[in-house]
Amino acid sequence: MIDDIDGKKYGGFGAFIVLISNAPTLKDLKMDHITAVSSRIFLNMGIRGEKIRNFTFTNNLIGANEKQLTSTGGGAADCVFQPDRRSPADILKECADSITFTNNAIINGFGAWPPGNFFPKDEEAVGFAKGNSGVDEFRLCRGKDSGCKGPSKYAAAGTDQKDIGADIDLINAATKGVI
Repeated sequence: MIDDIDGKKYGGFGAFIVLISNAPTLKDLKMDHITAVSSRIFLNMGIRGEKIRNFTFTNNLIGANEKQLTSTGGGAADCVFQPDRRSPADILKECADSITFTNNAIINGFGAWPPGNFFPKDEEAVGFAKGNSGVDEFRLCRGKDSGCKGPSKYAAAGTDQKDIGADIDLINAATKGVI
């Protein structure tokens, strides 16, 4: 779970992922079961030279609040050149030689993404459980508990039949008592 990615608040870009590679080439990059809904930019990327080898992005719950994909710069030599004129699927194919990009819920996502992903319109559509204070816990609803109207569409929707996003209960157990 990654929270409070706020470029305005912290004087940065507010990007969930900044992925830059010139040399050596990135390979065997895997991101699985991550929740990061507060980012301004989903993916800021700059790949020059060889494409990323074997990129896996699965079972994640990500916000694309202002921008989906942006370039780190570099003009036409960058695989993300002119991202507003191209689809996310085309950019990902241009930047990675082998990509598995599926079973992700991209909040506010639009356009042509690789097949097998989900696009909830906002955080409410995700179906987060509410804590005692009424604030989202970033744990998916499993039924009519914790302020839920019913189970989230993304519960048990991962490639491994687990909930999409981070296992919040596991994170809470592992960090219990940590200040």
